[in-house]
Amino acid sequence: FQNPFNQITGARLTVFEEVAFGLENLGVLRDEMVRRVQAVLERLKIGHLAERSPYALSGGQQQRVAIASILVLAPQVLVMDEPTAQLDPVGTGEVMDVLADLAEAGASVVLATHKLAQAAPFAQSALLLEEGRLVRHAAAAEVLADPLLDELGVERPAPARLAQHLGLPPLWPVTVEDGLPYFRAALRSLPAPESGGDRSSAPRWAPGGQAGGASDRTPHPTPQPLPSLLHPHPTPVALDEVHFTYPSGVEALRGVSLSLEPGAITTLIGENGAGKTTLSKLINGLLRPTAGRVRVGDWLAADHPVSDLAHRVGYVFQNPDEQLFKSTVWDEVAFGPRNLGLTGRRLQQAVTRALELTGLTAAAEVHPYDLQLAERRWVAIASVLAMEPPVIILDEPTTGQDRRGRERLARLLDRLRVAGHTLLAITHDMDFAAEQADLVAMMADGRVLTVGPPGQVFADATLLRQAGLESPPVARLAHALSLGSQIVTEAQFVAAWAGRWE
Repeated sequence: FQNPFNQITGARLTVFEEVAFGLENLGVLRDEMVRRVQAVLERLKIGHLAERSPYALSGGQQQRVAIASILVLAPQVLVMDEPTAQLDPVGTGEVMDVLADLAEAGASVVLATHKLAQAAPFAQSALLLEEGRLVRHAAAAEVLADPLLDELGVERPAPARLAQHLGLPPLWPVTVEDGLPYFRAALRSLPAPESGGDRSSAPRWAPGGQAGGASDRTPHPTPQPLPSLLHPHPTPVALDEVHFTYPSGVEALRGVSLSLEPGAITTLIGENGAGKTTLSKLINGLLRPTAGRVRVGDWLAADHPVSDLAHRVGYVFQNPDEQLFKSTVWDEVAFGPRNLGLTGRRLQQAVTRALELTGLTAAAEVHPYDLQLAERRWVAIASVLAMEPPVIILDEPTTGQDRRGRERLARLLDRLRVAGHTLLAITHDMDFAAEQADLVAMMADGRVLTVGPPGQVFADATLLRQAGLESPPVARLAHALSLGSQIVTEAQFVAAWAGRWE
């Protein structure tokens, strides 16, 4: 399922029992069942979670359990809806490797995904759909490079977008591996500056195919000031040597120190189970530190109940369905501010503005569960914005979003940043972290390894390996092509490429 939480039965107490559930229903003998469950857990690298409760796992770990519960049945046809949406980049690659092995062994795998860059190295064919119609069906390399995807709001892999932006000839590559020889050949065709070659036709492109230079941040329309109602009091957040251990004995945080500043977007990255969501729940008071201090503005978080902290910290859950329960979008968005004491015209203004900011005005009277998952995520965002908190935490905000949804989110975050909000986005989307963050904080094993600008963080190959992460495709291409070690955005890539002509 698209949401792994919906696939966990609730009838079993441990991950091992959950994965074995389907085999039990098929009447598989116990010895065979144990062998198959152990094999699939090890194959998906979750053997160490076998005795944990499925509900005590991170979203990404739950996703691996859901995948394991299907793979253990050894089906000949697998239909998978966004199976890696909540996985970190390395985890996504590992699952794709398993699916590729199954396909090679004769299984048919149908994958519905927005993670085209991760699927590109493995897919043989691709089907492009729009509003229930089959628009195109061809070899994956052809479909994933087609500019038609841009028109339909689907984000093509970075190598294809870059090649088109630079005015290079088709067929454009869709993987970093195919992109390296392609871009190297293009670089060799550039006249060397000392050769006196004709550079009058040198391509000067900015992302989107527009002539001109390039800035570090992906260009969006200049954010307009938010309505005065949403201009917050500057509220920094500081974690000082914070530890947290769950009642089960799992030590989730081990001496974390981190500062979040108003008017800045910080992205928190790390592999599944690194402690990212635990850290965020300490900021809004859903969890209390075992040791250390969490400050929200001039408050010590441990001294205030969640109801007080809700005035200062808004939290958008990783799974929006965990925070939606009203019968209309309007009532859902109004629930938070109403509980904070807003009434009458003031409540009306807060809800109206939140719906306008998230593009949900037309859906105000719709039941939230009549919307698609991506739109339900926007309802959850609106419900937080309506409470007007100065600090906003978004857990995996790009999950399930197509290109238009990601651009819509980027515009909203730009506006909130300009207005002075303190913003923390937890994400496995390295492209999003590179393009949108002012600062990136990298976590591993309950610790913050480093904090810095995206270019600096993604240039540190040693720490990336330690964290079980990989840099964005643009960064890997730029480094391999010797364009620069701290290039992480398409705008920076294009500027460095253009510099070869100067």
